Amino acid sequence: MKNFLKLFVSLPLANAAISNSQVSQICSQPIEKFPSEEEYHRVCGEKANLLKPRGVAVNFQSDLQLNLNKYGCWCDLGNKQRTRGGPNTVNEMDGICKQLHINYNCIERSVSGCDPRENDQYLVPFTFLFGFGTAEAGCIQSNQGKGQCEIQTCIADVVFLKETLFSMNGGYSNQRFDTNYKHIGYGGSFDYDAECPSVCSGGSCSVAKELQCCGELPIMAEYNADKNMCCANQVVGLGSC
Repeated sequence: MKNFLKLFVSLPLANAAISNSQVSQICSQPIEKFPSEEEYHRVCGEKANLLKPRGVAVNFQSDLQLNLNKYGCWCDLGNKQRTRGGPNTVNEMDGICKQLHINYNCIERSVSGCDPRENDQYLVPFTFLFGFGTAEAGCIQSNQGKGQCEIQTCIADVVFLKETLFSMNGGYSNQRFDTNYKHIGYGGSFDYDAECPSVCSGGSCSVAKELQCCGELPIMAEYNADKNMCCANQVVGLGSC
């Protein structure tokens, strides 16, 4: 819980309503669970129910930008997840980055005029980050009156944020972060071109518009319609549904 509280007090904040019951759940934690007594009073003061961050989740934490800028086959936060990484992932962290890349592509295909890689016009649901409810429910509740571009981008981003910042035991991502997979020239020794063969020669690749999407956020999948089809939110071979 302490790690979630560290995230809570470190994010940029904007005026928006969090219910009193949600604040009560957060602030019912012992004061020693907070990073400091000062932060406890800042978060849980009389105006705490007016605080909530907004913006693209991957921009919230400088640690994410630093460590996942060029990492593994799929983590490309410096380029807002535009680079395709080939068929493989090097570890769980890389797989989470791959899923965000696919989710962004599918949002762009399904919502006309939407660019989730640039959209920062949504409010983040702290309820989901603190373990209450689903990303979808939280993003809808936090973004009443907003369009599908904002809501779907919110879902993709907050799931990515939660999964990369926190491991299953509640620890920060650096507890499972293997620096060996940072790219050459970005603080590591991982050779992207050699280890991540794909159609994206030299690590430069635009979003693959020709693929189709299957599934529901936050777990979308891409497939080649000449070889596969979508059946009950699963990619299967042609004619097998």
